[in-house]
Amino acid sequence: MKPISNVFYLVAPALIERVRQEMIEAGAHPSRGPRSKDWLVLSGPNRTCRFHLQAVRDDTAARLREHYFSFVVVDARCAPGEQAEQQVSLALRFVEQIHYAADPDLRYPLSRIIVVLDADHRLADQAFALGRQRIGGFVTDPLSGSLFAKMDALRDANPGK
Repeated sequence: MKPISNVFYLVAPALIERVRQEMIEAGAHPSRGPRSKDWLVLSGPNRTCRFHLQAVRDDTAARLREHYFSFVVVDARCAPGEQAEQQVSLALRFVEQIHYAADPDLRYPLSRIIVVLDADHRLADQAFALGRQRIGGFVTDPLSGSLFAKMDALRDANPGK
């Protein structure tokens, strides 16, 4: 039986339907339950992930604390008409908010955060800015298998107790 991971997938409100459609095209299906529209199940080669799609809003950090999530994915790709810098700064603000919380019990480990970036001329600068935060890593094409590979690498590097 494949392990199942819960993944908190944070995305800009303008991109949430695009990401949902990308996941469905990659083979994801809604899970059962009262919030089925917010959860999508996608199986990879070695695991199954339940993605909780969450649009950025004021209570996003609180939503992260409602369940245990193996990973947090922050989709910092550009929505039409937005600047890449806005999306990356959104990712950085969220990382600061969840990792540097005043209460140590509410902090989320940086090593379990993955950021999705656009593969364009800004990639190196964006990756550098995020790397300074010591996050788990970044991917450019999350549903091609690179996201599963990154999660597997992070899980194997930090196996826990």
